[in-house]
Amino acid sequence: NISFIGSRSVSLNNAHLFDVADTNTYSFIVTNVPPGVYHSIQFIIGVDSIANTAGANSGALDPVNGMYWAWNSGYIMAKLEGRSHVCKTLHHAFEFHIGGYLPPYNAARTVTLKIPEHFQVGRPSMPGISLSADVAAWFGQDLYLSKTNSIVIPGKDACMMADNYAKMFFIDE
Repeated sequence: NISFIGSRSVSLNNAHLFDVADTNTYSFIVTNVPPGVYHSIQFIIGVDSIANTAGANSGALDPVNGMYWAWNSGYIMAKLEGRSHVCKTLHHAFEFHIGGYLPPYNAARTVTLKIPEHFQVGRPSMPGISLSADVAAWFGQDLYLSKTNSIVIPGKDACMMADNYAKMFFIDE
């Protein structure tokens, strides 16, 4: 769900999956935003409780995309896997499958970003908005791969990680 907030608020309900292993998912263009002046953009990282309890869905929420926990009947909100020489695991692997939608361990996060100057949709010379993410924010200041290299169940640690990755987005200027 992406919302544009300004002289009028507009919500666009679409799920998008960004997979850095697939360059076709690096970006998307939001269309059908009505003309108006907008000062911020808001989106959810993860899947709301309604979609989580509806079972497996289609499109970006199709289980074939590897973001659905069949064992826990819910979606992984965000996933980060890789290797680091500091991990004391087989092949130096780490994995973070952050999920959970039931209180108090709801890992979905709402991100609100202020648009630098009031953004006017419909003005011919107005450039688009470009969002970026700094993946290092996943680790915050208190997560070290040498100590924590796997979070794969809902809970306090997953929520800490969700708080971290919610801070990784910014508007390119």
